[in-house]
Amino acid sequence: MEVKNNPVQAAELIFLAAEIRKAGGDENMLTDLLVDYVEKIGSKLTLDTARENKVEGEQHLRQVMDSVESEILARLRKMDVREEILKRIEHRLNSRYEELFDKIKGKWSRSVAPQADGKEKAPETSVLQILEQSVGETDEFANILKMVRDEVHAKGIGENDVKTILEEITKQYESWQRSKDKTLTFDETLDSKGLAFFLDKEISRASRYDLPFSAVSFAVVSAKAEKKRPKVSITQTAIVEAVMKRFTSNIRGSDIAAIAGKNKIVGIFPMTTPDEAKLAFKRHLRFINMRPFDINGALVSVQVAGSVVNFDAKRTPNTSVFLQILFDDLSVMINRIKNIHGLA
Repeated sequence: MEVKNNPVQAAELIFLAAEIRKAGGDENMLTDLLVDYVEKIGSKLTLDTARENKVEGEQHLRQVMDSVESEILARLRKMDVREEILKRIEHRLNSRYEELFDKIKGKWSRSVAPQADGKEKAPETSVLQILEQSVGETDEFANILKMVRDEVHAKGIGENDVKTILEEITKQYESWQRSKDKTLTFDETLDSKGLAFFLDKEISRASRYDLPFSAVSFAVVSAKAEKKRPKVSITQTAIVEAVMKRFTSNIRGSDIAAIAGKNKIVGIFPMTTPDEAKLAFKRHLRFINMRPFDINGALVSVQVAGSVVNFDAKRTPNTSVFLQILFDDLSVMINRIKNIHGLA
């Protein structure tokens, strides 16, 4: 029985939810959480798949359940779940197999049987509701899920849309983590140390959950005051800070901005596909270059070059390689602009 790719995305959601709730707990707690989520969300996907494929007979239903669980466990094995934990999960699932199957069979039978009294069937529990029911009011994950529910309703997202719910949880979790860590942030921007810190985390998350992210970089190629004013000092630092201020005024709340070195500005865009990154890069470059900057009372026209790089596990596997490619591409664009405009 071939099932949709939902179990793969569900495995990522299960692992992320368990990690957030574990919050420093031991491996036994992580195992318990993973087993609980695999059972609950796996049962939900089994029922959905059985209905979509119009399953007939108990044996057929078992095949669907086995396929869903196998795909979830296979995906967890490809992530950074230790083999020892996976073996414990499989042992626990096997020991409760018949009990879990009886519950699924009962729900499946009720869902396909006609209602004798003519009443409508009770609404089924959604994936988002399963997550919400698993946490207490004081659980930090409960606060994250409240924000996710707000986003789900605002955007008209289905409560069983595993992929989008995963993306929303990841975005809210990253935002919450950044709000907790005040040591690396200042005026909504980061320095080189902060950039490396968050880029490490973004690469780790993208590798683990197979989610996209992109980064852009900008550098000032030339700057010229439209009218010279006596006693007005226009330094490179002042120009870069002005460009950074304009850039940060135009980014999303989940994006990260940083100044790297004396003349490099970097933006990290979580949950951004290559096509989305290309559009965002053009929009930001146009926004930065569109009008002069007011620096110490003088209007300064600035020419900025830029580059964009998308995360790829093979091409940009770690922070140092990612930044090297990003800045190499930036250097190419700087030289190209200088050659076009005959700048030294």
